[in-house]
Amino acid sequence: MLFERDEWQAAYILNRKKVPKTPLRLNEVVRLVAMLGGFLARKGDGEPGVKTI
Repeated sequence: MLFERDEWQAAYILNRKKVPKTPLRLNEVVRLVAMLGGFLARKGDGEPGVKTI
């Protein structure tokens, strides 16, 4: 599974407003996309599931 440069940058901008200089890891991008769908990313929440994404 792979995110294109534009895809991970868009997910980052929508959540954090500033694009990082280095590419993000896959799990970081998945969490950002899940946060757009309502995932709260709290410490005890674990990883986002299929329903969230």
